[in-house]
Amino acid sequence: MIWFYWSCQSSVRSNEQEPFVIFEEEQTLDIDVNELTSWIEQGLEDLRKPSVRSILNIYDQAILLSDGSCPMFFMGEYGPYWRDDCFSEQGVRFSGYGAQILYQDFEDESGSILSGAHIYGFGEIELPTGEEVVLSGSASLIEGVNAYGQDVFSQYHDSGYAFKEEGEEEVLKQLRQYGFSTSEGGKGFYSQGVLDFAFGTLMFDDFWVVNALGGTACPNEYGGSLSFFKEEHGWLEVYFDGPNSEDFLAQGDRCDGCGSLFYKGKEQGEVCLDPHQALNWESGPFEE
Repeated sequence: MIWFYWSCQSSVRSNEQEPFVIFEEEQTLDIDVNELTSWIEQGLEDLRKPSVRSILNIYDQAILLSDGSCPMFFMGEYGPYWRDDCFSEQGVRFSGYGAQILYQDFEDESGSILSGAHIYGFGEIELPTGEEVVLSGSASLIEGVNAYGQDVFSQYHDSGYAFKEEGEEEVLKQLRQYGFSTSEGGKGFYSQGVLDFAFGTLMFDDFWVVNALGGTACPNEYGGSLSFFKEEHGWLEVYFDGPNSEDFLAQGDRCDGCGSLFYKGKEQGEVCLDPHQALNWESGPFEE
């Protein structure tokens, strides 16, 4: 990701030439790599957090507590949607608009049989019990079986979604995730997007983890890259040598469980992570 920063300049020009000075920016990482590794590991503990399930639970409960006049429903090109700013008789506040599509054994163009839910909208919903959800585009939670007989799972949400559950509020960035498992014990999990957690922010780019039965020769290392942001240090990037979308098998001598760490374009050593925790699910990766 490239960030552009624009600064304001005075429109008053001086006839006197300013001295031209080059400041060499320090590129040395001033934090311990073991501490950095610990922060990243804590972020990865939230990698499969079932955020969309929480959003859908609040949304479904709100629709159950709606009534004939709040919210008002209309018929659109893709089905019914609501648009209103009101309180239902059961005390639910609807503000904005939203729609939900439910899938039950739906066959997509690749031959996968899928079930789940997709919602789209912009606005806010608040239950009388205090749970809230902020709608900000699309969110979906889908599972099923693909054409190869693998169990598949996906969750996605746009940036700006938020929800409050049991008194705790969570604001989400855009994140797309996909998982698969096989009857022989193979598993894989993919992430693309941004995850905020207690100690900073993780950004994933083609970030994979796959076990040996899932079809890779490098099950002990993540694939793709992740970036870690902490306000006092800025962005740090870690590039891994495990499976990725272009080289899923990932054969080679560099599969050692460690990724190359870069800070401000300069290599700073390695970050070694155990990827197996990302695959320790039983029935599905987005279990509560």
